[in-house]
Amino acid sequence: MFNSALNIFELDVSNQEKAKRILAKSQVFGGMGSWNDSPGYKAYKLGIKKEYEKVTEELFNQQSILHKKINGAKNDQ
Repeated sequence: MFNSALNIFELDVSNQEKAKRILAKSQVFGGMGSWNDSPGYKAYKLGIKKEYEKVTEELFNQQSILHKKINGAKNDQ
């Protein structure tokens, strides 16, 4: 997933389109087998639950920021 998202930077499309594609690739919340399912349990079992929660919160926040910027750019057009 990570490498395929990096390839988006090489595309000959607008920055807004790149942002949309990166956001789509980084949608890991929700659905069966998602970020909040087994990885959370595995983090708990490994004793790194706090780190997992911090990374989860940061990823969610960054996705939210990007989503707002994309929607703001749409509204400005």
